[in-house]
Amino acid sequence: MMISMVEAMYLMIAFATLVVMIIKKKLPPPLRIAVISYNL
Repeated sequence: MMISMVEAMYLMIAFATLVVMIIKKKLPPPLRIAVISYNL
């Protein structure tokens, strides 16, 4: 599956933001798993 540079950049920014939120806010594990599996 091919994605454009803009989409790849957006996904990287979104993923980085998600990681920061998980580290800072300590999301509960079920929510973390749901969000990660949704992104995959």
